[in-house]
Amino acid sequence: MTKNLVLPGDQFAEKGTQAWADWQRSRLCHAIKDVHFEAKQIVGVIREMCAGEHPAWHLMTRPEGRGFRTFEEFVTAIPQEGGLGYPDYVKFRTIAISDRTILNEREYDLLTAIPGPTPQEAGQRKGCAPGAHPSRRVKGLRAINRAPALVGRLYVAGLIDAKLAECLGPDKDAPGYAGRKEKADRAVAAIKGLSRNGDDADYRRSVNEAVRRVFGKKERTPREWLEHWWGKATAATRRAFRRWIEENP
Repeated sequence: MTKNLVLPGDQFAEKGTQAWADWQRSRLCHAIKDVHFEAKQIVGVIREMCAGEHPAWHLMTRPEGRGFRTFEEFVTAIPQEGGLGYPDYVKFRTIAISDRTILNEREYDLLTAIPGPTPQEAGQRKGCAPGAHPSRRVKGLRAINRAPALVGRLYVAGLIDAKLAECLGPDKDAPGYAGRKEKADRAVAAIKGLSRNGDDADYRRSVNEAVRRVFGKKERTPREWLEHWWGKATAATRRAFRRWIEENP
């Protein structure tokens, strides 16, 4: 059987097609040819890659098969395999979010979030070790991506608590979906009814309260927050905190 070629794509191709995806790859490859490339040279392409129903890296032609499951795989794969050939993904991500006025960490992580497993992949993972399953953070990003676009914009802008934003993107394949979806719809409607007077702090509080009111989630008291973080703190952090308390009675 003839292998697929890594194609340059078509800049006039319809969004969401393979030719469109290949063109986005060509654009990003061109952008990073400059060894001193900056965020502004790649951010627009990354956003455009996510403008279709599926991200471009899922659709690209490859010598073997089609597409990459994750953005990281696409960035680090060698050109002969259809990737960007940029081996240091941490460095690539750091450059992409280096100018927060162009792209911040929250938006980057939403755009490049690892997709949920297919039914076949989910079946294969049953009984796997804990490390083989997605992290709490990955699950949260998927939930926010399932929520209405307004929720994503609020999350990127820091105007909604991450865990509350996750409530607004219930998983349709999970038990109790209908009830959670009904609550999510009510919470989003309540958010849309809020007036924004220019004070981001007040607006964020109002947004969070609107979601809590629907889902019955109470804001933690200062003591509850202290107990929460104390339980997560290392022994060294606890000793340092006790010293700080003694020095600042």
